[in-house]
Amino acid sequence: MNLQPLTIIKQAIRAVPAVKYALGVAGIVAAVAICGAFAILSRMSLQVVVFGVVIMLVFMVTLVVFAKMTTTARQHFIIPALVLTWSSLCLTIITAFSLFLSVFFRWPVDLQSWISPSGQPHLARFRTGDGLKLTAEGDTNVLSLYVPPTIASFNNDKGNQEIGSTVTQTVLTWVIGSGNVTTQWISHEIGSLSSGQRAVTQNASYSTDRTWALFVSDGTSSTTVTTSVQFLRKRYWGVSAKTSLNDAEIISLSSELATNFSQRRKLPTSGEYIYFAWSADFGTANFTVNGFVDDGWELTTRNFTNACEHTERYHLYRHTFWLNGTYYVETLQ
Repeated sequence: MNLQPLTIIKQAIRAVPAVKYALGVAGIVAAVAICGAFAILSRMSLQVVVFGVVIMLVFMVTLVVFAKMTTTARQHFIIPALVLTWSSLCLTIITAFSLFLSVFFRWPVDLQSWISPSGQPHLARFRTGDGLKLTAEGDTNVLSLYVPPTIASFNNDKGNQEIGSTVTQTVLTWVIGSGNVTTQWISHEIGSLSSGQRAVTQNASYSTDRTWALFVSDGTSSTTVTTSVQFLRKRYWGVSAKTSLNDAEIISLSSELATNFSQRRKLPTSGEYIYFAWSADFGTANFTVNGFVDDGWELTTRNFTNACEHTERYHLYRHTFWLNGTYYVETLQ
């Protein structure tokens, strides 16, 4: 008994004529498989292959229609044949005209890449800054995700200074986070810098707040960050056996740069008074000692000259009583 597939199909058709349509289905499946294999070998888009298969099926249906028409009476298929013929002609002309315009004039869609040389993809519609960037690697143009420039950090070596002091030199440093920087610029008379520079020293004197702006760009996108030097007042705290303090004695207390008087301190005493001092611009305070409200403070407001020879009005608080032991003091609004 012959078990060849084709022989079995032929015998089945002789036994059951309707089986012949299975052979037609097998032919269509084979055509799709051939197109798929061709797409893999030629690197053709799978969408193009699928679109071609759909067109192939349309033509197959057309052939079937014509085949059926030949078996019917003449008067029954003249009009359908004319309609199908003219429709097919118009469709073919419109499609050909549209493809011509799209390939050579990029309208109504851009299909010029269909005729681009192999290895040189058409990328005219893409711009850097649209989420993509175009770089040249040898003879090949590479399209990749675009990364805008960012600044990871921008710092100065001075930080905050005491009011009254003068800075004569400032070193600025920065780190680029991402992107390909082509242009750099810093304010306050520093100006343009080379694209690879990451530090600059400015020899200039100043005694008031100063802020530098760093601008970087890759020609498409840009970003700006700042760094500042502020001149601040100090606030002071500590203990002393004296009932009053002069400027030098206030300066000798513990201190820090500040913008307000709010603080909490641990102060050990041994027959001493607790002192606090800050700029009068900060305002007056209420006190708690070891968690309890304490009104036993004497306030003196007077001119005070700091270590940088800057003079302004200061509030000087002294506890009314000298104390022994350790106290937790908090200043409140």
